[in-house]
Order: sequence, then structure tokens, then C-alpha cells
Amino acid sequence: MKFVFISIVCYLIPLSVANIIADIISKEYDNLLPPKSNDEPVLVNITLSLLNLRSVKAQDLTFTVDLFVHQYWTDNRLTYPSSDVKENSVTLHSSWSNKLWIPDIYFKNGISGEISAQQFKTTYFILHSNKTIFMASRVTVQLVCDMDFTQYPHDSHLCSIKVTSLSDQRSTVELDWSDFIMSKRLHHTDYLIEFVSKDRCDKSYVIVLRL
Repeated sequence: MKFVFISIVCYLIPLSVANIIADIISKEYDNLLPPKSNDEPVLVNITLSLLNLRSVKAQDLTFTVDLFVHQYWTDNRLTYPSSDVKENSVTLHSSWSNKLWIPDIYFKNGISGEISAQQFKTTYFILHSNKTIFMASRVTVQLVCDMDFTQYPHDSHLCSIKVTSLSDQRSTVELDWSDFIMSKRLHHTDYLIEFVSKDRCDKSYVIVLRL
């Protein structure tokens, strides 16, 4: 039985620096507003690292995976605490998710687990001196896959990991793939992962309201 997959990355967590909130975020900072520059959308680069294929449930047409989700974007409203930090980057605790603007991405074909950024439990941030933010999260998510068993036991399935923005339009936030990585230790006794590819899907929606 064959299984076709889609995209993911792993870094060691450096030491964090405490008591620098006031140095990084001004009183005027609004974490609800995307950090657009020159009225251009915020570019968010995403890397997914596939750590583990936990299960494949043919009866439910779902599969469950462990992922590292890495996101990169620039927020020029922040101030790098150069007086407190001599390095070119500083690691921030997961509690900063309530202080910084973060992309509201979610897994479009996810049905359970840590589907949205608000549910990502294991998270840390790295603020670079050029005001680029790196956000790392480890998530487990169950995803839907339209499996086709007409060729069983020689069936092959094309399954997607779809990432999209929950509320922001493309004019505000633009998502782009940076990379999709599979762990060399990835193994499943029942399925062979043939290949991995990444693609993007840009759609526009028109909502018509009638009174």
C-alpha cells in the first residue's frame, strides 16, 4: 500500500532573556493589527517539518501527524533591545503569543488536535535584530484525506496538509511556503511515503448579503 504526502523543521531552543517587554513593545503597540509596511501585506513564510505519521484511519479517511510549524515575518513596530542583548537575536517565551501580533493560520483540512495558531501549545519566538520574528510550534493534528481504495491492495493516496489564514485576506497577510521537510526517522509499517511536494492556492471569495 502506498501513501503520498505533502511538507516540515527542528531547532534547539536558545536561552531566553527576561524583563525586556517594555524595551521591545511600545505603549502604542496593538497586537490585533497586522504589521503592514507601506500598505503591503505582511509576508509570512512557513516551514512544516513532518516528525511522525501517528496513524492512518481508512474508515474515517483521516491521518494524524506530529509537526513542527515554523513561521517567519517582520514587525517593524518592535524595538530590538540592543542595550540589554549583545547577540543578534533574543528568544522569547511562549507567553509572548499574547503580546505580539501572530498570524492566525490554521489547518484547513484539520478536524481535531491543535488546528489553529490559538491552539498551538508548544511555542517559542526568536526576535532578530532586523525585527524579523521566528515562531516555532510543535503540534499534533488530525487531517482529512480523500483516500481511494479502488486499486486495493495496490492503492496510492494523495493527502494534503492545507494551511490558510483564518480571518486575514491576502491584501493583509500573504502566506508562502518556505520549505516542507520530512524527518529521516519517519516510518510507518503499513504505508510507504512515495514523494512530497508543496504548492499554493490563492482564491478570492465574494460574499453577497441580501436584506
